[in-house]
Amino acid sequence: MKTIKEVIEAYLDGAYKGDTKLLSQVFAEDAILKGFIDGKYLTISIVDFIKGFETEPSMESKNIDFKGEIIEINENGSIASVTVKETNYAGALNFIDYFHLGKIDDKWKIMFKTFTTI
Repeated sequence: MKTIKEVIEAYLDGAYKGDTKLLSQVFAEDAILKGFIDGKYLTISIVDFIKGFETEPSMESKNIDFKGEIIEINENGSIASVTVKETNYAGALNFIDYFHLGKIDDKWKIMFKTFTTI
């Protein structure tokens, strides 16, 4: 994945398919996810986030009509931010996500994700 857009599209594809290998490729090893689900504040390590996909059936296998839409991409040198709207995540949740990426070893990686249900 060479572009920021490709990284985010791979994240969305990996989340939909439950593809832990793909998800591992798009995140930095020490990435953190922080946000709110129905007002409850959560902090999740990337390790725990990916483990969750190992234990649950994928959205694809459940025929969930999930949609991820890139709203905005901002890039400045070795950092970038991306706003994404996720609709019908896991068949029940809608999110606004803010991804923060860095160019690590010449590859764009998600370093941090913040999210909230809408």
